[in-house]
This record gives sequence, C-alpha cells and structure tokens, in this order.
Amino acid sequence: MDAAGVIASYVLDGDRPLTADSGGNTTFYLYGLGAIGEKTTDWSISLPDGTNTPRQLANLQGEITISARYTPWGDTLDTYGTGNFSYGYLGGLLDAVTGLLYVGNGQYYDPATGRFLTRDMYPNSPNPYVPWNPLGTILGPLAVVSMLYGRRKTRTKWDAVIVIVLLGVSAGVGLVACAPPPVTPMPGSQPTEAPSNSSPTTPSPALQSVSTEPGTVVSIVPSVTSSPTEIPELGCPAPVSSAQDEEYKRLIEDNFGIIFGGILYGTQEWPSVHIQIVYGALTRVNNMLGGNLRAMLGNRLTVFHHLKNELGDGKYYGYTRSTGSIEFYVVNTFPYHLIYHEMGHLLNNAQGQKYTYSLDHKAVYTDYPNQEGRFAMGRDCPAIGECNNLYSRIDGQGFINTNLHDPCGASVDAELHPASEGGNNAGEEWGDLFANYVAGNFNVVDPIGRAKHDWVKDQLYGS
Repeated sequence: MDAAGVIASYVLDGDRPLTADSGGNTTFYLYGLGAIGEKTTDWSISLPDGTNTPRQLANLQGEITISARYTPWGDTLDTYGTGNFSYGYLGGLLDAVTGLLYVGNGQYYDPATGRFLTRDMYPNSPNPYVPWNPLGTILGPLAVVSMLYGRRKTRTKWDAVIVIVLLGVSAGVGLVACAPPPVTPMPGSQPTEAPSNSSPTTPSPALQSVSTEPGTVVSIVPSVTSSPTEIPELGCPAPVSSAQDEEYKRLIEDNFGIIFGGILYGTQEWPSVHIQIVYGALTRVNNMLGGNLRAMLGNRLTVFHHLKNELGDGKYYGYTRSTGSIEFYVVNTFPYHLIYHEMGHLLNNAQGQKYTYSLDHKAVYTDYPNQEGRFAMGRDCPAIGECNNLYSRIDGQGFINTNLHDPCGASVDAELHPASEGGNNAGEEWGDLFANYVAGNFNVVDPIGRAKHDWVKDQLYGS
C-alpha cells in the first residue's frame, strides 16, 4: 500500500519485485548485480553509491530527475527533483507508508532508528543475530598477535599475559555469537500422549484455494522424537490492547520463529483477533510436534503476511512460498485450519519435501483387522515399486467430521483442497493430512482413518 492508500500487487523473483501493479499502472524492474532501473511510463535509471544506496535517478537522456541525501544510518535528509525512489539505504526496498526498508532474507530495517526490526535468516549461521562467522573473532586477533610478535626479537613476561587475555576475549565473543537465542517456555504445557481418536477441539477452515510454491530448501532437520504435549482447547478470541498484541507477537517470534511482516505486499495491519488465532494455532501445532516446531523448521525465521482477498468471492486461502513466508488472504474469517494446512506446507519445505516425496512414491493401504489392503492415500501402485500411474487421491474418507465448525463462526471442510478442486497431488494431500492430524479429526475406528492417522504420526515421529 502506498501513501495514498492504494494497494500494490507484486510479481516476485525471490525477494526482488519484477513487476508492481498499483492504481491501474504497471511498473517493471530491471536488475543486473543490483537494481538497474524501473519503468512505469518512462525508464528511470538508478545511480547508487558504494553501499548500493540509490543517490540519484536519471532518465534515458542522462538528465538527473531526482537526488537525495541521507544520514549515516540511512534516514532521508532531503530530496531534490520529482519522482520517487523504490529503493533506499543499502539497496533495500522502500515502503512509502512506514519508511521501513526490506533488505532481503526476511529482514526489515528502520533508518529512523538505525536498527533492524528482525533477525537475518542465514541458514548456515550459528546465530541469526550475527551476520558474520564467529570463528573470525578467534582467528582474527590471533593473526594480529602473530604478525606483531613475530617481528620482535625479545620477549617479556607480559607477552604471554597479553596473548592469554586476547585468546580469552576472542573465545568469549565467539561463544556468545554461537549461542542459540533463548526460547520463552510455553505456558502450561505438560508432557502427555495426545488422544488419537478425540473429536477435533480445534477449528478447521475450508480452504477454497491453497497452493504451495515448490523450491529448493537448504535446511533439513530430524523428525520429532518426543511425544506430543498437552493440546489446548481453542476458542474465538476477543480483541485486546495493542500492548497485549505486541506481547503475543513477541511470544510467537520467541517460541516459533515467526514474525508478522508484509511491506513488500502492501498488506493489512494484523487485527488483534487474528494475532491471537495465530498464537493459538501455532501453540497447538507445536504441542502436536512435541514442542519441536521451531527445530523442525530449521530455526529459521518465517514471515506471516496478512492480505485482503480482493477477488470479491468472500473466500479465504493461503500461499506458502519456498522462500520462507506464508501469505494469508482473508476477508473477516481466519480459520485455525487454514493455518494448520499452510504450516503443513511450510514444514514439508523445511524437511526437504520429505512428506510429499513419500506420498508421491508409494501407496498407503489399510491394515485394520479384516479390512487389510484397502487403498488409503498416496499414489495407487499396481505393485510394489511400480508407482507410475497418475496420482489417485480419494476425497472424504477417514474423518470424524467432513465439515467442521470454527470457533469464530466459519463452517469449513476437513479437506481444504480436495482432489475434486485441483488438489489431486501429494502437496495438497499432505497439507490436508497434516491439518486433520493437528485438529484430531481422523476417525481411528475407520480403517482408512486409522491408516491416515498412523502414517502421518509415523512420518512425524518415526525415523
């Protein structure tokens, strides 16, 4: 959304916008090693300094159309000329409403305070707060000491003391940098086995259109090894104060590694009720995973975006990106089950497509007494190792309720994206399986329900 309240829709390549549609106008972006220029009606060429901060924009005739000066921390001092900068300090994408900069990797920067609002997402970094390799804090001082003392011909008793002090300081800094961030303990979670055949205590939204973008995932972490913890009862929350909203956001980031963002997409402010729904849904998912949600996501930050469905159909849906974010398109209703479904996609991405690969390369059959051998899910194979036929998902089997009631009033389907609505693939079947496992909606007395429940549990808790 721009300063006039006009919503912009972006086509992205990773963190970089390729096009932006706003108010009936389309802007195209051109890149090399960095941003080169952009075109709405005419081309504007970016002229950055050594920090990749655009200082001027020029037209194709070489005339400067706008220039700017910045403080040392990137806040704008003044501008001259006409037009607007799409990129600001350090080449970050500029949001005209908030003045924040998105610099990639899920990181937002406030030039007014000179601080990053979120941690960087380095998948191989020991600590996401540290943008360098902590090993350098040890090797760097040692290299300096060796250069200085290597040229000296005489030694004193203080030389050894200086070396020991430098080593101690370097090791201390390195250990602090490598330490994982503290996790706020979840209130009221006690170890206990989750009921396998209970009615769903959690609402489940009927997703009208859910899709997941495939992509390569760097971090793969082990499956859950501990038992599920207590599963909370969920209701429809009431709005709370802004201070309480911020506390919920802090708990969500500390416990699950999920932040509320979205300046790239012109998103809405998160309503208080929806923040609480996210907290309740993630708490349930985390407890069903034995408190291991953040670890199974690779301890990487995930950004939740809140967008309004502009299609006018009154529906809600989600989109999970391989870059580590989820977009929730809603009007008023924001069902818990929608979050479960998208978290299934996110978890599958973080685990290197482990769950969808298994579904897409085998068939799962019932082993219920006197009901053995009925196809339950996956790719129906004519024989073991011969899963070459089309995906063969069967809708509407094995659930306690095929239509669920969300505490906030929505009536939703157990399968948010069934085969009959374009979900005849391993990705959407896994999303629905995970959502119903979290909701406790598998009918384990039914052979197919038992097969689905046991398969999901084995995938999450098995080797």
